[in-house]
Amino acid sequence: DEDPENTQRFLREAMVVNALRNPHVVEFIGYGFHQNKYHYIVMERLEGTTLGSYLQTHSMPPAPFVRHVMEQVFDAVAAAHDSQIIHRDLKPDNIFLVERPGSLLVKVLDFGIAKIHATDTENITKTGVPMGTPHYMSPEQALGDPATVASDIYSLGVILYEMLTGRLPFQKRTYLETLFAHIRETPPPPSQWVPMDAELERVVLWTLEKKPEKRPQSVRELARHLFLCLDRQR
Repeated sequence: DEDPENTQRFLREAMVVNALRNPHVVEFIGYGFHQNKYHYIVMERLEGTTLGSYLQTHSMPPAPFVRHVMEQVFDAVAAAHDSQIIHRDLKPDNIFLVERPGSLLVKVLDFGIAKIHATDTENITKTGVPMGTPHYMSPEQALGDPATVASDIYSLGVILYEMLTGRLPFQKRTYLETLFAHIRETPPPPSQWVPMDAELERVVLWTLEKKPEKRPQSVRELARHLFLCLDRQR
């Protein structure tokens, strides 16, 4: 690809993932430049399916499954945040389920638009341009503002909402309508769609607060509250 921006994002993903070294982040084995023409990445072979594909045929999986998957996703995202990396495009299609004998291994994919707070000096991720997937995008991202830890937490909240209710908090017809909904509209309480423990509903809606400072301030803080609720659903 001769597009310098795409090339930089391509190489950025390899460097970001290599730096994390987390069992729940897809492993990159190597990357380079072939024949002075082609950039390449060598990554581990994964066999299974994405969470997005899984949810198309297993709507509203049971609480133990939700806990098992999100525990591993949280571990990967927390490791990224510890390294000053914001994923910015967390969604079911970027969560891969690897089935192994007697277990399910979860891998977080696609750090191609990740923001590296400490070193992100290139003009790759431009303020004022929404980055991410609209259905899972935080209000501040929809406005084109810089993404933070709280932005990833919002995206995790949308994923949780979808897993627990079988639907997205905002189901609009167009890209722009979806962005405006994240910015302006209050999500319907999950209990509007399915019976839900009041405390679990409170945690889910906590992640979807419009203002970043009103959301959980770390993935680990969210995990403590969420897993207590999910464990009661067993």
